[in-house]
This record gives sequence, C-alpha cells and structure tokens, in this order.
Amino acid sequence: MSLSIITDTITPALAKMIRECRNPKGILEAMGLALVSLTKRAFTDPSIRPAAWPARKGIATNPLLIRSTLLRRSIRIVNTTSDMVQVGTDRPYAAAHQFGTDPYTIRPKTMRALFWAGAAHPVKSVRHPGLPPRPFFPFDSAGQMTPAARRKVE
Repeated sequence: MSLSIITDTITPALAKMIRECRNPKGILEAMGLALVSLTKRAFTDPSIRPAAWPARKGIATNPLLIRSTLLRRSIRIVNTTSDMVQVGTDRPYAAAHQFGTDPYTIRPKTMRALFWAGAAHPVKSVRHPGLPPRPFFPFDSAGQMTPAARRKVE
C-alpha cells in the first residue's frame, strides 16, 4: 500500500484570478491610482506631459500651476465602477489650464470697477487674451494617453 499527498497550489491561484477577472474593479482602481500618481508627477516632470507648458511673459520659470499646489493635490479617483475608472479634480479652473481658454472679459463681481496695484485708474472691464493650454493630465488633445503614461498604467 502506498500513500501520496498532492498539494495543488495552482488551482487556488487560478480561481482567484478568475474571480478578479469577473469583477475588475480592483484592477481598475490600481490603474486609476497609477494615473493619479503620473498626473501629479507631470507638474514637475515635463516628460510625462503631452506638450510643453508655454513660458509666461516676463517670468523665467513657470510656477503658475505649481505655486500653491492646490491643483496638484486635488487630483484623485473620482469614480470607479466594474468597467471604468475616472480620475479628475474638483478645482473649477483645472479645465482652463488643461485645455486653455479663448479671450474673455473680466468684470467686477462686487464693486463697480476693477483696480489693481500699478493701474492708472479703476476700469469697468478688462479684456483678457485667454490662456494657452498647460496640460497636466497625461492625455493629448485627441484624448490619447501619452506613451509614458500608457506604459505605466498598463
């Protein structure tokens, strides 16, 4: 008589993988966290961005999007379901920086005129030339992920 004990270590691992594939929410969350990390790094690492940030007039460095760090700190996973993950921010000015803006008029909200240090006199409105795009999410204008971001998320 012979007795042999066989321990099956592959079947439990395969069963776990099958369960995870049926509900990929955990995988999507991990991908979302990778994208959040990349987006935050893009503020200081230009190689992650889809395009260079244009220089600001009269300023040698470009601290516009990194000065207060509020925008960078606001990047997070907004929503996750069984088939998608959304990464975003609650900052109302984020889209203006990501995509740029057309020229627009600035008018006072609470006073009758605008005034700032160095202005010759108060004015009723100012025509802003618009903002150039300063993309920080690693997606190009067509919505495609940058190659560096794609490698990291995959």
